[in-house]
Amino acid sequence: MDSLDTEYELLEGKPSFLARVSFWVARQRRAGRVPLFVGAGLAFILLLILLGSWKYSTGRRTPRWIHDNSKTCIAEEVFGSDVKAESLWPVFQSDSASAPRFAYVFYATQKEYLCNTLINFEQLRKENVAGEIALIYPSLWQDTDPEGSTGAIRRMLDKAREKYGVNLHPMEVWRTHRGDPTWSESLTKLHIFGLTDYTRVIYLDSDGLALRNMDHLFLAPQAHIALPRAYWLDQDQLASHVMVITPSDALLSRVKKWVDNIDKKGFDMELVNSLSASSALVLPHRGYAMLTGEFRNSNHSKYLAEDGPEAKWDPRAELSRSFYIHFSDWPLPKPWKSATKYQIEQTQPKCEPEEKEKCGNRKQWQSVYDLYHKLKDRVCID
Repeated sequence: MDSLDTEYELLEGKPSFLARVSFWVARQRRAGRVPLFVGAGLAFILLLILLGSWKYSTGRRTPRWIHDNSKTCIAEEVFGSDVKAESLWPVFQSDSASAPRFAYVFYATQKEYLCNTLINFEQLRKENVAGEIALIYPSLWQDTDPEGSTGAIRRMLDKAREKYGVNLHPMEVWRTHRGDPTWSESLTKLHIFGLTDYTRVIYLDSDGLALRNMDHLFLAPQAHIALPRAYWLDQDQLASHVMVITPSDALLSRVKKWVDNIDKKGFDMELVNSLSASSALVLPHRGYAMLTGEFRNSNHSKYLAEDGPEAKWDPRAELSRSFYIHFSDWPLPKPWKSATKYQIEQTQPKCEPEEKEKCGNRKQWQSVYDLYHKLKDRVCID
């Protein structure tokens, strides 16, 4: 048996077609049966086949869901009919060394907000999202609530990882000394800009509810930041409770410089606006950035503005088309804090005289709070 036969036999398993052809050409050349130019031609053809096979294998790293019609159709509705799944993300290339990764990201720096993230993990898993789910939390918790301990925070972190398959990212808490502690620690969300393990992330504030699958937002056209307008404000600003981010070291570097001077410049919303004022992709606020307080408004023109003066307000339809809703009903406290019966009665949407039986705004508003409390009782740990 010659050396070629030996090498052939040493191949593990059944040799591929390309391997068998390669060995055949080599043996024919040794026997003098194939002219040099024919052997060279066959070798060149084999090289082309191998290159094509390699390109095909790396191109197949694209997650299957990206080509799911149910997702691309919604993406086309949001971003336009010229959306093409193959060219929607700036980082991913067909010859990249690894498959692109997409994730829904939340942050929590307090136990109550950690509970809220579990509620949203439950919602997203129920919606069978294709993206991964990630949580940013204080690295200090690794000391105060280490693995193996039995406190509520540790048990909720374990539940996030074990039941919902959440990727846990301990981070330094970024804060300002201005305002309420809840607001001051909101700077911690800005770590999302440096989550470069992911190709693109959908960030959601945890004091809201994910209502529907949002995978189509991963297919947004190329932009470092995509976010909706803060439609409820008189001035033209972008909101930071829903964002689609393409993380990068360059973005994180800009964020860190800003955080170092935070006391001079404001909160997370100010940073997001300074980063994205001239280059952000603006998401429609209708469907993605609704506040619960919208059901209390008598005038919905700001919320409906994107669809023109002919748009009509239908509370049930608006909630059913919404992907996410944010709790904001000042002076009513957030739903995880106790409210008196008087506070609720004074704050809840009014029933118009002509609709006393339907009372649509109040019913839809109440349904959001009811859903929150139902989920809280089911998934949170005290």
